[in-house]
Amino acid sequence: MISFCTTIKNRLYQFERTFFANADEIQKNPDLSWFIVDFGSTDGLVERMKEWLPRVSCRIVFGRDLTDKPWHCSYAKNVAHRVAVGKILVNLDCDNFIGKEILPAISDRFSNGCQIMHHYAPICGSYGRVVIDKRGILRPRWIR
Repeated sequence: MISFCTTIKNRLYQFERTFFANADEIQKNPDLSWFIVDFGSTDGLVERMKEWLPRVSCRIVFGRDLTDKPWHCSYAKNVAHRVAVGKILVNLDCDNFIGKEILPAISDRFSNGCQIMHHYAPICGSYGRVVIDKRGILRPRWIR
């Protein structure tokens, strides 16, 4: 299973544009899941998610970090990676679309032993998409 991991804080205005298109991609493919982790949004995101979640796939999980730690992208992504259940984890910024081009690229590379990938689209850039094998982050090869 591939888990998309989205971290968010006070970016509902962007997430409103991408949420249902991405939810549709998750719904179409039973090998996909999406973990969305909020870090203290005060812009109405929690209320909106309560409205949206009953209308989408059960493979979309919304959680909140209530530790009051200051926002830091690396910390946020690490939390999302820890809660995601997929064998392959894909960072997905809240203003990005999953799109159809990423799944064949992931399948091709990871079926051939790849453990980390930076998904880059020549026209639009990287979208912040780093794809990793979850087993590699929990048990790196260089640690014995």
